Amino acid sequence: MRGYLLQVSVIIPCFNADRWITKVLDSCLMQGPLLGEVVVVDDGSTDDSTIIVQRYVQEHPDRIRLLRNPGKGGNAARVFGFTQSRFDLIQWLDADDYLCEGKFSAQVRHLQGNVDIVYSDWIERFHNNDDRIVRDVERIMNSDESLLLSLAADRWSVPANYLMTRGLAERTVAADGWMPGRRIAQDREFFTIAAVLSRRAAYVPGLFSIYNRRPHGSVSGMDFAERLSLQMPLDARLRAFVLDADLCTGEKPLCMRRLNTHCINAVFYNWGVMPQFFFWPWQVSLSLLHWKKRVIYPLLYFAAMVGYCRYRLRLDGVSGTMQRNRSDDRS
Repeated sequence: MRGYLLQVSVIIPCFNADRWITKVLDSCLMQGPLLGEVVVVDDGSTDDSTIIVQRYVQEHPDRIRLLRNPGKGGNAARVFGFTQSRFDLIQWLDADDYLCEGKFSAQVRHLQGNVDIVYSDWIERFHNNDDRIVRDVERIMNSDESLLLSLAADRWSVPANYLMTRGLAERTVAADGWMPGRRIAQDREFFTIAAVLSRRAAYVPGLFSIYNRRPHGSVSGMDFAERLSLQMPLDARLRAFVLDADLCTGEKPLCMRRLNTHCINAVFYNWGVMPQFFFWPWQVSLSLLHWKKRVIYPLLYFAAMVGYCRYRLRLDGVSGTMQRNRSDDRS
């Protein structure tokens, strides 16, 4: 990083967020001189989002930028916004979540030495169908474990919570952390990969972001069984990434057991899922399973491995068909 005052590029993918984008942008501006820029990437909004953002561009031309990358999805918008960003620190932010005052001033000073990602506590704000606030729940992230192990245990945190160096963002983006076409758990994938690639992560106490949970939305409205099926290739990718990583002694097998446990949880809710990896029955963290799941764990493991066999048979069938087609083409 360069030798002047560190500043933050905030990257916001935006699609039809006119109900929230005003407060989102205000929450960025309140961060003060540590804010270098806000890069809003519009994905083809049909509401008044771009009109509102354009007004902010006119009022703050040196700090707010509006880019257009229509119809390519949230992950493509994030990557495009990152390639156009200019400052040393990166804040990923969704278009309906907020930063709390003092976030940057509290977190930036911890990004020094070999620390290249920091995280804090956050607020999960629940809304009803009328978009009224029902309740706030404080999510405390302090733990004796590493960030990677916490994420492997499915202790998820909102993207707004993190702040990272540009170097770590570059490595994670280059590794397809924001995987094109990923329909679920994009942030879980990105920040798990970032945790693997980071030199060190640090916890900074304080409530510095708000995640707005609403009962509607494209992902939350997805069929739950379909979502669990889509989780399988994501879990397989994370396992492969961890296997190839150079981690601390003991961290890799523990991380793998937790990812396997995540698979068992998916089987509990959808017995038809097809895991894309094999693991032995003792390679799980039973303590992370609810007692009801532990009682029937042998059945869950059996169902998981049956699903894996079905996946392999389907994969072998597709591979055989492709080989036959190539043979036919040559003849």
